[in-house]
Amino acid sequence: MAIFAQTSCCVHLTHVLTTEAARMIQLSGMSRGVVDAASAAAYQRTFWVIYILEKTLSFACGRPSVLSDADIGTPIPYAPEAIFGTFDWLQAMSRFSRFLSKAYSSLFSISTTLVSPDTLHAAVDVYMDELEAWRMSIPEDFRPGAIFFPPQNIAENNATSISISIVLRLNFHYYSAVIALSRLYLNLPRGKNSEQRSTDCENALLAAASRIVELTKYIDLASYTPVWVMLSVPLSASFILFDFIVHHPAHPDTTATLSLLSAVAAYFCHLDYISGGMMPVSLLSDMASIARDYIRDSSNYSKSSSGDRTVDDKSPPAGDSQQPLDRSAHCSNLRKAPGGGPGAPLDDILDIANPPSGAVDGVDWSMLDSIAGGIDFMDLFTGGAEDSLQYCVPLEPT
Repeated sequence: MAIFAQTSCCVHLTHVLTTEAARMIQLSGMSRGVVDAASAAAYQRTFWVIYILEKTLSFACGRPSVLSDADIGTPIPYAPEAIFGTFDWLQAMSRFSRFLSKAYSSLFSISTTLVSPDTLHAAVDVYMDELEAWRMSIPEDFRPGAIFFPPQNIAENNATSISISIVLRLNFHYYSAVIALSRLYLNLPRGKNSEQRSTDCENALLAAASRIVELTKYIDLASYTPVWVMLSVPLSASFILFDFIVHHPAHPDTTATLSLLSAVAAYFCHLDYISGGMMPVSLLSDMASIARDYIRDSSNYSKSSSGDRTVDDKSPPAGDSQQPLDRSAHCSNLRKAPGGGPGAPLDDILDIANPPSGAVDGVDWSMLDSIAGGIDFMDLFTGGAEDSLQYCVPLEPT
């Protein structure tokens, strides 16, 4: 039921059903490996599937997990149906879910309000390194950020279609984590030597959003596709692109960014049409028009302002001195930047979520607004969308 609720039919029940499934496996003792030996493999597979669902959903919605990582004794089983050549999908996603759990506790929980900005800067570097290590552990055919050339006759090969879906989800998971970590760093107070690091984070945000938009053409707009794939991740990318255009209307990369924003706007219009209006996201296409009008108005204003200058005034308009951003930047670029600086001991980085009791007095809780774990896009849907099943692509009977 939790897996089914990830679709557009009953997305408003996703968190309730996933959380209930996580509580059930805790009460049954599956998290500690207390299961029947004859059915151990099935129990283990069930536990880790629920673990992946619960951890990824909790991080995306900015909510604490109900599963304690310190109380898990169930090993990751060998699942032949999750093996694709040399790639183990279940193991890779279990590791990624564990990474999200640690990142939330150390960077996005309420305990981080007790930690200095320098320590948080260093902690972001640590988790960026770990995220990059996870990416590099995936075979190149499935690795996020790698060049992706799907075959032309996808519909004729079911195995190929599944592989494309896996590559798409791995990329979306990876870039969502990059966006979360980069936004956190940019919202923290700046340090003494953080200018280059902030520029790297901006590059990573723009590169992640650009890659997400490029991959939207491979999204299967069918009833079985999760809403976070069809809507949440592309929506986050469109907001990043729009924000970049508004803040840098005269940047050399603004034209290319506007083209990407127009591409994702066309995707939203297609999604609205395919869903029969049950997902009214075509309104988001107006962002491209607003951004285009804003660039034109800014250009006209700059020209009118430059006309009022004296002949001796040779200073360039604001924004013309900016350099093009590197759209190919990934987490590997961020790892080259300096860390949080001195005064950020490793114990503070890895054990942020365990503050001393009574240390929450006098905390400035307004800081929580800038380090929220994410936006719950599930709240965009106030009710079920059963009528959207009209656009289902029926599966062939097995």
